[in-house]
Amino acid sequence: MRYLEHRFFRKMIRYGSVVVFGFIMILLSQLTGLHEFMFPEGISVVLGVWAIEKQPWRVNKVQLFFMMIIGSICAVCIVKYLPIPLIFQVLIGFILVGISLLVTKTSFAPVVSAFMLPILLQSDSWLFPLLVIGYIGIIIAIQTLYQKTGLTQKTVSSHTSFQWKNELFHWCILLIIFSVLSIYPTVTHSIYFMVPPLIITFVEMAEVTSPARKRPLKVYAIMALAPWIGTAWRFLSVYTPIPTYITFPCALVCLCILMELIQFPFAAAGSLVTLPFLFSAETLIWYPVQSMIGLIFFMVLPILIFRNKTNPPKHRIYSLHKKHVASLKEDTSIHYKL
Repeated sequence: MRYLEHRFFRKMIRYGSVVVFGFIMILLSQLTGLHEFMFPEGISVVLGVWAIEKQPWRVNKVQLFFMMIIGSICAVCIVKYLPIPLIFQVLIGFILVGISLLVTKTSFAPVVSAFMLPILLQSDSWLFPLLVIGYIGIIIAIQTLYQKTGLTQKTVSSHTSFQWKNELFHWCILLIIFSVLSIYPTVTHSIYFMVPPLIITFVEMAEVTSPARKRPLKVYAIMALAPWIGTAWRFLSVYTPIPTYITFPCALVCLCILMELIQFPFAAAGSLVTLPFLFSAETLIWYPVQSMIGLIFFMVLPILIFRNKTNPPKHRIYSLHKKHVASLKEDTSIHYKL
């Protein structure tokens, strides 16, 4: 086991396991003919808990497991039993995302995909939650093995300074912004503008303590290039005899190389590489272009609005309100003294 002590080999094992996971996922999809076997956020999760040495989210294994399962079940129920316009289904899904993160006091943003992917794809198959159970179970089992062997580090699962008032305000503002951003994509059914990884980025960038927020240019570079990588390899399998169970792992290898070159592994990019292998090839050419445009809005708006880096409070608007209230109190006290 001496090779595990070498940093390069440790990193190759972690990245290699992501590629193998992707290969198994696409192979099962090809053999069964079921697109449900392709779970884009599964790639993002394995990038976060396997490839990255220190998990970027505050969440423990039990929370991760049940959040993903509950999210997938809720999403299927929304599509199956709530025949309402897409925009309202999406908003309900986003509200449930906020509730799940608030109740668990975690920062596990990839849960967005469990709630949103079936809604955006209008998939009402119960196979999706069943596969999520299997995939997440395997992911957690291997994560435990990696932690015991020292390939990855154990992480903190709880929010050290969680304040309900600030967090509720935070999510109310997020919901308002998201509601505006989701109007055009849902009304026109141009879902490439708001695929789940972009919503994950939106949630991440709104968190002032997130490492991603400190490196916005690197995040944008990875997230902007990832759709092109996935689309290019998907087209290769469409217009050549090369099967997708070859091109998809190659796309993941390219993504891992990109993350090493940029020196910032942003896990949500894994989903952007995976999604082209779910979408129809006829409209796929618009996917990287529209996702890049959507990414600008989903990144820039939370950065501009959530600007106060103190915690708490997190928000500039909220901070100004507090200062105004404090000044009123001071004026009142002076008046009484006089």
